[in-house]
Amino acid sequence: MFEAMSKEEKKHLCDVSDEGEGASLLFCKICGKLLAPRPDSSYFTVLGMRDTFPLNLQDLEKNYLARQRLLHPDQFVLKSEEERFEAQEHTILLNEAYRTLKSPSLRGYHLLSLKKKKEDVFDKTQDPLFLMNMMEEREQMEALNTQNDIKEASNRIKEHLQGLEKEMGEAFDVENLQKASQLLDHFQYRLQLYKLLQAKLL
Repeated sequence: MFEAMSKEEKKHLCDVSDEGEGASLLFCKICGKLLAPRPDSSYFTVLGMRDTFPLNLQDLEKNYLARQRLLHPDQFVLKSEEERFEAQEHTILLNEAYRTLKSPSLRGYHLLSLKKKKEDVFDKTQDPLFLMNMMEEREQMEALNTQNDIKEASNRIKEHLQGLEKEMGEAFDVENLQKASQLLDHFQYRLQLYKLLQAKLL
């Protein structure tokens, strides 16, 4: 195929369009060479997802596995050392993107970093009453000692996390980044409590 290219095409500088998905974002559209990862690519772009907070996790996994297959070492056995190296770099980026986007809190902070402007400064959660309540609640969770009590508390916090996740989606939808930032902080506090309880379950 490369032999049939015009002189202009053979002299091209490998590049990739911002549009498309899958292979079109990984390989040069002219010669098919694997491109170096783009440092400015968001994790949403890496995994072919729209940059919105609510995500279809099944689509996320499907896109992840499809890209894994494209970057599998077996695909680059006969390729140059440069392309094998680029495949490894892409795989590292792909794994980090997947780890981030499948986590609501990490996804939220990543989306916040993409949407905020340089001059934006978000107030962190410093409400003394909220922090005091969280400390008291943590002490209560640590004091639970029956499996039934732990399960009930864990389920309550899980429901609260789901509510916060919905609120975060709504805040991002209307570009209320200050509220999204505060909700993310609250989500993180609650998530730590949930993990504490999960560790106490047998």
